Amino acid sequence: MKIEFKEKPSKELLEKFCKRIEYFLSAHDLSIKIELWNTALRVESYVNKIHTRTTYFWVKKCIVNAYINSKQIKDLEVRLFNQGIDKEIDDGKIWTDAHHIQDQLYEYFQINPGNPAEGDPYWDLWKPHPYK
Repeated sequence: MKIEFKEKPSKELLEKFCKRIEYFLSAHDLSIKIELWNTALRVESYVNKIHTRTTYFWVKKCIVNAYINSKQIKDLEVRLFNQGIDKEIDDGKIWTDAHHIQDQLYEYFQINPGNPAEGDPYWDLWKPHPYK
């Protein structure tokens, strides 16, 4: 049986995560704040009546402020792509969360990221990609 995100993310881990998200999305002057539950939401998964996984969900809210093409977004609640934040999280997973957040920002303004206007900072996220 696999156990995911059992430990509540520490303040230091959240700060590191938020700083990396802000770095990856710096083209949008993004700031992020994450609120945690006091007690995790626990979900057990079963396959053929066999307990295969227990996942602990600590993230209550993820709130961002940003600018997209001179339009300001204040206190937008977004979802993270990964199901949690643990001490093994690396820049690849954080970048994936940044990408998912950016897509939600563009969706909020109904901007098609696949066809950005001239000078659109959408593709700036790929400049610091950790695996290039």
